[in-house]
Amino acid sequence: MNGTWHEVSRTLLTLDDDQIRTRANTAAAQLDNTVLLLVRRGDEPVREYAYGRTDRLSQAGNLAGFTVTPIPDYPDLPDDIIRSRHAIVPWRARLNTVSNMERLRERSQEVRKSIESLMPADSYVSVSLRKRGPFEQSRIRDWVADEGNTVEDENEYVRANTMCARITAGAADPVQARGLAASVGQTVSLLSDMSEHHSHPRFGLLATSIMVSLLTAVLTLLSPLPWQALAVPAIMLLGVLLAYLGGRAVKVQLPDWWLLFPLGLAAGMTPAILWTLPMWVPAIPALTIIPLLIRWMRRDLYDDIMQRPYSRFAFKMKRFATTADKETRMGDLDQRSRVTDYPLHRSTLIMPPLTVVSLYAPAGEAAALQQDLHPVPETLSHDGVMLGIDQTGRTGYIDPSQLYKGIAIVGEQGSGKSVLTYGFMQWALNHRQDTPRTVWGADSTVIDFAMKDDHALTAMARYHERHGQPASRTITYLADPRYKTLDLCGMKDGKDAYQTATGIAAALQYSFDDGDIRNDSLDVITTAMTIAVAATRYEQNRQHHQGDNPPTPLIDRIHNLASDRSCFGADRAQPQQSPIGWALMALCGSDGQTGSARALGKTMRALALEQPDNPDYVEASRAAEQLYGRPDPQGHNPVTDQRLLDKTGASRNKIRQFMPCEHVFTPSRGTLTWEGILSRPGEYHIVLAPHDGYRLPERMDTILGAWMMYRLWNTMTGMCQGWQQEGRHVMLVCDELSMLANSDDQILCHLHEQGRSFGLILVFATQYVKQFTPELLRSFTGYGTFISFNTSDPEIAQLTADRLSDSDGADGWTKGSVVNLSAHWAAVRSRTEEQTQPSFLVHVHNFESDPV
Repeated sequence: MNGTWHEVSRTLLTLDDDQIRTRANTAAAQLDNTVLLLVRRGDEPVREYAYGRTDRLSQAGNLAGFTVTPIPDYPDLPDDIIRSRHAIVPWRARLNTVSNMERLRERSQEVRKSIESLMPADSYVSVSLRKRGPFEQSRIRDWVADEGNTVEDENEYVRANTMCARITAGAADPVQARGLAASVGQTVSLLSDMSEHHSHPRFGLLATSIMVSLLTAVLTLLSPLPWQALAVPAIMLLGVLLAYLGGRAVKVQLPDWWLLFPLGLAAGMTPAILWTLPMWVPAIPALTIIPLLIRWMRRDLYDDIMQRPYSRFAFKMKRFATTADKETRMGDLDQRSRVTDYPLHRSTLIMPPLTVVSLYAPAGEAAALQQDLHPVPETLSHDGVMLGIDQTGRTGYIDPSQLYKGIAIVGEQGSGKSVLTYGFMQWALNHRQDTPRTVWGADSTVIDFAMKDDHALTAMARYHERHGQPASRTITYLADPRYKTLDLCGMKDGKDAYQTATGIAAALQYSFDDGDIRNDSLDVITTAMTIAVAATRYEQNRQHHQGDNPPTPLIDRIHNLASDRSCFGADRAQPQQSPIGWALMALCGSDGQTGSARALGKTMRALALEQPDNPDYVEASRAAEQLYGRPDPQGHNPVTDQRLLDKTGASRNKIRQFMPCEHVFTPSRGTLTWEGILSRPGEYHIVLAPHDGYRLPERMDTILGAWMMYRLWNTMTGMCQGWQQEGRHVMLVCDELSMLANSDDQILCHLHEQGRSFGLILVFATQYVKQFTPELLRSFTGYGTFISFNTSDPEIAQLTADRLSDSDGADGWTKGSVVNLSAHWAAVRSRTEEQTQPSFLVHVHNFESDPV
């Protein structure tokens, strides 16, 4: 056989009974010279493989509802299987018939399920197929006619494209292997009995060579005696008979034992004719034994799996007729004494086309009955943003002019959501120069929020390598302190300390759950952040000072106040690295507690007196007075330490959550700004996923994601008005939208509702639709393009089906059809400028390993 091994999987094409029967003949014809292999490893589900030409297997799969994927090597078989057995038709077997068409259909649909249920742990079943020969076809017709004692055309065995099959089975337990081979043979045949025997691949030629060599040696010894020459044929025939009986005794099936007669005749007549030759004549056929012995010893399981069904060249066999053979359907008696025996080699089974197709089609429930009725609409099959291939072989696209309406992608983990987002990014980079400015264009920016992993970077690196482009992209890992990152606190926005602190407090309020930061807590955080921003800028200015008299470090000025009674413990204060650290000190959460906090406040008042023209220190001084109070003339402070601790407690707990990832907020890392990213078209990847052993604390990815979205939206509202008309665009991509959302998700809703005027294109994917608020869910499912992979959650499946269907499921888009979507198959609902298009199915292209 010439071909390749493939892995077989079920497609969404589900046929009714009449369609299966109609297509079976055509599909079976494409499976000539193929091998089907079913493998169960341990308690895993059965996996299906097929050997043959890829084009013919694909054609059969398009008809029968399966798809094939070439694999580079032979499939792995369970290690515990040592020997194989294969099904054989016993002498006692008689032909049964199926009484009506309905029973035949039911039987064909259950063949594959029955075989899989028969397979124990660590086992395999293989079926090797070939077409019938012309002599075999006529013999099968005669045999069927004799067995049924009626017109042979009523039986499935005489249909066009009926195949010859060899069934081999193996299992870790030899007893189970015996039962499996016979049971599978019985399942696929219409015979009354089925047996099995050991498989001995490569033994036939070896046995023939040994027999011919022995006969040649014996007859050569006898050949000098002329009177014994007449005994040569008799001895030859006796040797052939003994070889055949010996093979039967050890259950060895030679391809056709009748073929031994001409071989034996040649071996016997050679010494009779050439008796004058030397005694080394027997060595000539004996030379073939050694290579054949080596070949036999190197056999493995695949020698039997790949064995073609044997052909039978002997004359048509007869058997004695039984009483049942003589009774016709009309009640008459047929007086024949002999009828036609099984017409093929006993290890070769006859398999109708319907059974062949049932074997190849992977077992699966028919929940997605109407899925084959959803090809790509004609208007979306020519050009645009490529998605993949539908079941008819056409490519499915999305109209680029509708991208501004948003792309919503849902599905379970591993279904292909993230891979599809890579495809949108690749299209965006590919078509900057050849799309209208109203759709996309050169002044366009791609911003990718990688929340789950950094596979997008690998996929886009392959994209740049394929196109020979330098990977001119900006990458930041929030969790990895070795990378530059975004200025989350707005230290580079050019605002004074109070305005910057107000923005930080608002971002915090948006990032935490609704109600966590309100009223007094919000005011306290704003006050503490004002002090923290001023302290951070003081330290930045001091570090950049190049004069002869550098400013005193802020921590030293705090330590110098330790002698003040109100600042007891200030000498234990530690230098801080970020506004978050200084804010925690201002909220009495650092070493020295209230003493360090009051000392920090007094230091800010001193700086305000030293530099009255610096608004940061003036505002920080006012904030310190509001937070810690102003002492009366006698030096008594109305805000006691306990009252201060109670006042700052809730805010302190919120700020403390950021300390395990304080490096995210350090000014030395926060060199990127949203204003800079939006003003410079390019490719940006912001990764919140773990990297090289660094990871954000629990829930911090969600908090920081919402923080970034808050700052991005505020930046866009200030600088991106009218960008769509100017031909400037921004594509926001996120592989898990739930990590950018929180209970206050107004910004994500605004991105969809108002983003078009900003030139905004949203490509959002999620697994956790049920975590969305009702407002965000309505917004998300209302995107112009809705793409769904499979999901096992019934609520999400019903929600998706409602979005895909135009007629409450009557068009085939039901909850069951969504649940039963195969891996990497997606249901798509999109539109053109004119109208919404019917939902369709595509097998999504693998944009990660094969970028476009």
